[in-house]
Amino acid sequence: MWRESRHAFTKFVIPPMEATTPTSLPPGAEATPSASRPRRRRFIRLFFRVWLVLAACFLFYLYYSYRASGFPSTVLRTDARVTVTFTADTIAFTPTQQPERASLIFIPGALVEPTAYAPLARSVAEGGYTAIIVKLPWRMASFDSQRQLVVSRVMQIIESGAPTTRWVVAGHSVGGVLACRAARDYADKLSGFVLIGTSHPRDFDLSHLSLDVTKITATNDGLASQAEVKANAKLLPPQTRWVMIEGGNHSQFGYYGFQLGDHRAAISRADQQAVTAQGLIESLTQASSAVERVLGEDTGSPK
Repeated sequence: MWRESRHAFTKFVIPPMEATTPTSLPPGAEATPSASRPRRRRFIRLFFRVWLVLAACFLFYLYYSYRASGFPSTVLRTDARVTVTFTADTIAFTPTQQPERASLIFIPGALVEPTAYAPLARSVAEGGYTAIIVKLPWRMASFDSQRQLVVSRVMQIIESGAPTTRWVVAGHSVGGVLACRAARDYADKLSGFVLIGTSHPRDFDLSHLSLDVTKITATNDGLASQAEVKANAKLLPPQTRWVMIEGGNHSQFGYYGFQLGDHRAAISRADQQAVTAQGLIESLTQASSAVERVLGEDTGSPK
């Protein structure tokens, strides 16, 4: 028999372990992190879809607003005074009579339909000078490759012309930017350039050029303000001729709709176009007179 000990053993009973559960959360709380991610992704997809639709609508509006309008279709037709020729890259207006020895290459503004400048080009042709509108790729020149393509088209026109032809390149708005680039890179191929409704040159200095230069601005131009034009005037040659059109705006340098950011004009489009055409013809007259003087010196006959 076992002898009982003086001290009784205490019997400890370890209770069975209960399965632990995490602290209960409000209904749906555990699902929130995983559920929010799909909702966020859906929101981002929806946002980009809406943004793309709005961007497409805005681009369509620009193309619609900047389409050529407001002039008769006969402007684009050949008649007894002017021959109109369309190619994939250009629209040419050539006098039916013997044209003068200077010709104009005109570069449109971005997104503007090139035929919006047909009335202006035709006025130049009726003044005796060939005027060639160079089309922008997709009516745009946002990328450097597009801008270089336009300048290359300008050079192709010059190289395919008669050796005695003197060339003046002109441009409106972004077309003025490209005209500056052509003058910078190929000054030896040009007799002059005309900048219309643009604050350029802004990115490089052209003040050293000996070319004949004309700058045509408008007091109500909302995209090339007089303050911007004056700030960059030092980048043009000192012999630059300045033509300021009182009451003119940016949009009326062509025949198309009202441009975003522009101000309302205080004169008619026809009046603004007439002053612009005269500025172009004066530049071409200067170029033509120069070549006549050169030819006169070569032949020894007075001119």
